[in-house]
Amino acid sequence: PAGGGSPSQQNIQIPGLTSRKSGSPKSGTSPAGSSHSPSAVGPSVMPSSSPLFTASLSPTARKRAEASPRSPRETAKLLHTPGAAAGGSPEERASSIASATTPSFPMRDGGAAARAPGPLRPSEMPEELKARLREEGKNIPKNVLLHGLGPPRCNITAEVSAALDLAFSGHGVEMDKETFASKIVVDLLGLSKYMAGPFFRKLSGGDNVVTRTRLESFWEGRLCLTDANLNFLNVTKADNKSFVDRIVMRPFIRELLDFHPGLDFLRETPEFQERYADTVVARIFFVCDKRSVGKITYKDLKKTNLVSTWNSLDTETDINKVRDFFSYEHFYVLYCKFWELDVDHDFLLDREDLLKYDGHAFGRKVIDRIFSEVPMRFSSANQGKMGYEDFIWFLMMDEDKSSDRAIDFWFRLVDLDGDGWIRDHEMVFFYEETQRRLECLTHEVVPFDDILCQMSDMINPEVTAQFRLRDFKRNRKNSGVFFSVLLSLNKYLAYENRDPFMQKQEQLEFPDFSDWDRFCATEYVRLAMEDEGEEAG
Repeated sequence: PAGGGSPSQQNIQIPGLTSRKSGSPKSGTSPAGSSHSPSAVGPSVMPSSSPLFTASLSPTARKRAEASPRSPRETAKLLHTPGAAAGGSPEERASSIASATTPSFPMRDGGAAARAPGPLRPSEMPEELKARLREEGKNIPKNVLLHGLGPPRCNITAEVSAALDLAFSGHGVEMDKETFASKIVVDLLGLSKYMAGPFFRKLSGGDNVVTRTRLESFWEGRLCLTDANLNFLNVTKADNKSFVDRIVMRPFIRELLDFHPGLDFLRETPEFQERYADTVVARIFFVCDKRSVGKITYKDLKKTNLVSTWNSLDTETDINKVRDFFSYEHFYVLYCKFWELDVDHDFLLDREDLLKYDGHAFGRKVIDRIFSEVPMRFSSANQGKMGYEDFIWFLMMDEDKSSDRAIDFWFRLVDLDGDGWIRDHEMVFFYEETQRRLECLTHEVVPFDDILCQMSDMINPEVTAQFRLRDFKRNRKNSGVFFSVLLSLNKYLAYENRDPFMQKQEQLEFPDFSDWDRFCATEYVRLAMEDEGEEAG
């Protein structure tokens, strides 16, 4: 790729290895808010004059509500107490109450399920009501208007004002970047100091200071003192979006590259800085973007450790000890593995390139299935080509098959007919290719019936010899063995020749390491030794 390459092919030393050998500080070291309930955001918190209520009532009840304004408590009773809506037969009143309090939404099977009582979602509102809500939106809590359920409300409360008074004490009404990072970003928002730069530039508007007026203007409706995940979302996302995408993440990673002491050695090699940033973004979305839609929402952030991991960078100077997302050693392994396969260096892999992966571990049936994009749709704009980010996800799913994303990927790959079951004929389709390759290598071939028996004992499916996705997620430890034995020749041989005592020793030595962490630790050492050998030669 432009500006990048392996040391042996372009005589460009990837930073980290030479300095690692000498033990200089440049090198890495070896790996050693609450949501509201429906009742909290339901009708009882809203004025009875709100159209969000009256639009949900029966015609008779709506007229009474408009003619005789009620308190929020009385209006809530009208919605939630059977028989309170006047007019009509008891059946009509019961029907109107049910329709007002439990609107239904369609399910996948074509049926419908009742939703807990609460305000209408925007998708359920008629256009006329949406227009009226936009006009009266100031009187309706923002999280109710947007979601019905969502993050805490963000207002300049007395508590926030007091906190800002304390933060600005001694600084007048404006702050420089350093003060802003420590007093606001770290102390009040609970975020990493390495997120302060882009946020400061956004609020300062090109000036060298941020004023309290600008900060309060941004704070209203966005930030709070008690939810770092919400603050992270609103600090990073674009103003017109409700989610974080890949583009808006890059300035914050750029800040990390410019100022984190563990990445000092990369400053002289901008091409590798870009590749490092690509890798970090890909790893973040691998973990946080659960639906693979290119978006990270507030709900996604709450389910991951991204914010706390980013915050740990403030106190950890060795970037390799922050194994989630940011480790340089992990980046080095990912980039070198990709570079070894990308022979023409167009930063894309085709079928023939991926066939060489892990010493031709996968047969052509597996590779063809991957490039069908049924298990995972590629992000590459070139049809039939796997990009760098696609490869990162693939490699992480191959080396650690215990995550939901990995289990989903390998299950879809083997489930040829897409019926949600893996049966013996689908397993045979892939295993027979492994059998032929074992015979060519003069290895002992284990009959498929024995393999099926072993895998059934290992996974213990609900239906004998038939496997569903939930069977693997219930038994994550062994799900990786199932797919590795079935699909990868090298991992099959490694499993047949495994040393249980050595495996136990590795787990005891690094108990908090995942399979991915162990792979990177071993592979980084191997790559470093190869590179040192090339330099010596």
